[in-house]
Amino acid sequence: MERCSNVWDLKLIHAYMLRTHLFFDLFAVSRLVAFCVHSSNLLHYAIKLVSQIQSPNLFIYNALIRGCSTTQNPENSFHYYIKALRFGLLPDNITHPFLVKACAQLESSAMGMQVHGHIIKHGFEHDCYVRNSLVHMYATVGDIKAARSIFRRMRLLNICIY
Repeated sequence: MERCSNVWDLKLIHAYMLRTHLFFDLFAVSRLVAFCVHSSNLLHYAIKLVSQIQSPNLFIYNALIRGCSTTQNPENSFHYYIKALRFGLLPDNITHPFLVKACAQLESSAMGMQVHGHIIKHGFEHDCYVRNSLVHMYATVGDIKAARSIFRRMRLLNICIY
């Protein structure tokens, strides 16, 4: 997969995975989805792949959330977040920063506060990466007071936050 350089190669790999039943191996298909997500013009292909998987895992949903958070339509990230929750998958410290990034892209403080609530509910409010993304999001949407509050409560300040 590392040598895959275009859509044609990707489709060949996908066909091979279907022929050899590797497509039903979540690890293998996760790598394929992650590869697609890293290229914005292949995100639609990743979405098609995921629609064919009976029980996608959190890694796959995180990849889609990440991919959507950097597109022209970052609100699609929330669609996959909700789908993951409906499948009974609990978010992790990878899920939340990409949701927060989508809020920053949308410049939506209301959505950001909802995501912040989910972060607290799921117990990730002390995670360094999650906090960094919250500070950035609140600053982006113009809520400097909230950004400063989170920044001041950080136990470990790191180079990323500055």
